[in-house]
Amino acid sequence: MTTWRAIAQELRRYDSAVITARGLDGYPVSVRCVPVADERSGTFAVSFPDTLGIESSPAWLLCHFHDERFWSLRSFGARGLLEHTDGVWRFRPTSFVAGMGGIAASIRLFIGGRRRAQHYLAARGLKPPAVPWERITAIKRDVEALHADGSAGR
Repeated sequence: MTTWRAIAQELRRYDSAVITARGLDGYPVSVRCVPVADERSGTFAVSFPDTLGIESSPAWLLCHFHDERFWSLRSFGARGLLEHTDGVWRFRPTSFVAGMGGIAASIRLFIGGRRRAQHYLAARGLKPPAVPWERITAIKRDVEALHADGSAGR
């Protein structure tokens, strides 16, 4: 499957995306957009206000979703070029970057992060910081008590 086709297929799962490109001042500019696939040109048309001052440059397209409790996380990204041709901004992808999706990916993220943290600490001869569980538990009890007597949120 081509990079363009993989992105087009994945984009169907999202309402919008965020594209980041270089602004006229040289700094990154990010804007929400709704990419429109153009199979003939192998690009995705994107629109945003001209006042943002974005220039043709390397770009990153990101799509992500989660529910209101931050579960059901899924995402993907794409590297490419943002081009302005014939009055239309187009994202020309060069690579597809798989992201999160499903319980297996969440477990890989958790385990991988834990391994990276352990490796980081070991390489520097450091010990993991102590977690003040007693304080955390006390705060949790206090918050639960506030909710139980109805005084929270006043």
